[in-house]
Amino acid sequence: MANASLCLERQQARKNIYLTFDDGPNNPATLQVLQLLQQHAAKATFFMLAKR
Repeated sequence: MANASLCLERQQARKNIYLTFDDGPNNPATLQVLQLLQQHAAKATFFMLAKR
């Protein structure tokens, strides 16, 4: 979390959006999201459930 705080405190020339996806993986949704992220050279954070 230290990096997140630092990011919020700095002034940046461009605006950032942080994408997060919770409670995965879910088929076929997770695969579709991964494909879209790859097509657009985008990054995201996935929070997975251990039982899935």
